[in-house]
Amino acid sequence: MNSIGSNSPFSDIPTKAIFPAGAVAIAAYELFHHFGQQSAGRIAAFSVIALVGVIAKSRPLWSETWFWIFVSVVVLLHVAIIVSLKWPDPHYPALYLAPFAFVDYFAMIKLIELIYRQLDRTD
Repeated sequence: MNSIGSNSPFSDIPTKAIFPAGAVAIAAYELFHHFGQQSAGRIAAFSVIALVGVIAKSRPLWSETWFWIFVSVVVLLHVAIIVSLKWPDPHYPALYLAPFAFVDYFAMIKLIELIYRQLDRTD
C-alpha cells in the first residue's frame, strides 16, 4: 500500500517549510482583511500555519492519494467554518489563537495517524 516502511507516517518538519507557511498565512490574512474581515483573517492565518505544519510533517505520505483527499476535506472544512461564522472583534492579541492552532494541528495529526493505522491494517 505504501512505501513508508516504518510505524510512523511522520517526519520532522523541515525548516524550509516555515517560509511557505508564513507567506500563505499572510496571504490568507490579507485576503480576509481586504474584504473587511480582519478577525476571520487572523483565524485563517493560524489555520494555514497549522495545516502547512501538518503537510510538512506528513512528507512520507505525500505519495498517498488518501492523504491528499484528507487535506482537501480539511481545507474545505476550515474554509467553510471561517467564512460562515461571525467572528468577534479583531482587537484581541493574536497569541490568544495559538492554543487553538495547536489543538487544530494535533487533531489533524491524530486523524492522519488513525487513517494511516486503519489503512495499514487492511494490507
